[in-house]
Amino acid sequence: VFKNAAGGLLADDHVHAILGIVPALASPLHADLDLVSLMREIQPVNPQHKPIALWLYADGIDQQARALAREPDVACFASIDEAVMGLAALYRYRRFVEREASQQPLFAAQTPQPLAKSAVPERGLLVGEAALDVLKDYHIAGVPGELAMDADTAATIAARLQYPVVLKVVSPQWLHKSDLGGVRLNIRNSEELQIAFEELLSLFRRQTPSGELQGILVQKQVSGVEILMGIKRDPQLGPVVVVGMGGIYTEVFRDVARGLAPLDASDARQMLRSLRIYPILSGTRGQKGADLEALTRNLVGLSQLALDCPQISELDLNPVMADHTGCWCVDARMVLE
Repeated sequence: VFKNAAGGLLADDHVHAILGIVPALASPLHADLDLVSLMREIQPVNPQHKPIALWLYADGIDQQARALAREPDVACFASIDEAVMGLAALYRYRRFVEREASQQPLFAAQTPQPLAKSAVPERGLLVGEAALDVLKDYHIAGVPGELAMDADTAATIAARLQYPVVLKVVSPQWLHKSDLGGVRLNIRNSEELQIAFEELLSLFRRQTPSGELQGILVQKQVSGVEILMGIKRDPQLGPVVVVGMGGIYTEVFRDVARGLAPLDASDARQMLRSLRIYPILSGTRGQKGADLEALTRNLVGLSQLALDCPQISELDLNPVMADHTGCWCVDARMVLE
């Protein structure tokens, strides 16, 4: 029965794998069951080498399992969960190998050595506008904004950007500025800006009296889905591009996908589709989604940046705001070695 059933399934073009549950081989009821011989008998009807996953349970199966594992196209598992996960992993790998190459090539940066134009500090850290300036060469747009050292300059910048705006403390000591209270949102006029600016200056001086204040960043306020993007350099694997749920809940939900550079557009799209927030990005319940092609370009750009600049050991873009018209990087932190 097993031979006929397995042979029929393997010959069916709509069947790509078989999962078999093997009974207790030590039982007297199955004393005449020779699985190794059965596997050999069905090989002629399996010219495509479709995988056969077998779940062997009960005691005394080690010898039988070792013999089966030596047969072509057969894998043995100690639980049905492991068997299913094994077939799923094989399926994903096959799709990865056979997927069509993207028609979108890795683009060349506008500046061959983007870090050469940046005043890289000795501590090896670029934050805020300095880091965002590097990203422009890789078609990664930042939210429009400028640094100000006094409230009058901030008001001039805000008038040019048009309200509402956001104010942020920029300092190497304040990398997680939201946690420290270093952000003021939805500032609607010059009076609110004056108050918020003085509050941030006072807060910084009080909490970090010996810290380095590079300025208060005035940015146009944008809305959308908050995305995390970045680069991590693994000592064994090399540059890894990261994307996931951004904002203040990044560490809570840990909805993150990773891909090894170089990435093409197909790789980037697959990373986005693997996220739990993908239904939100693609649009749900009548809501407009995010610009997926803009997010894809950002990921491909980060991949190229990682390859062009091996001195970047870490890059965090959080948040990147995305809506149906595009995406913009709100804040950036770049660590260089």
